[in-house]
Amino acid sequence: MALDEQKIFAVLQADEPTHIEELVERLVAELSSSQIFAALFELELSGRIRVLPGKYYVRAISRPLAFSYQASEEHHRQVFRNLSVWKGT
Repeated sequence: MALDEQKIFAVLQADEPTHIEELVERLVAELSSSQIFAALFELELSGRIRVLPGKYYVRAISRPLAFSYQASEEHHRQVFRNLSVWKGT
């Protein structure tokens, strides 16, 4: 995570939405508004934060990557097993 993103991520919480104006006010001494908006965009794309209606931001609550991968791998195994049974192989 880039330094700009780390600063924003440190301000956000998962259980308390923060309005964009409050983020800018809290970080304007360290980052320009364009840096803040760019970092928010990157954090949203990476799935680390969520944007709520009214331009509120929260940390995203997610599963660890390893868990997500294992679940996905197991899902694919089950699909292939079902396909093999269906095709009669």
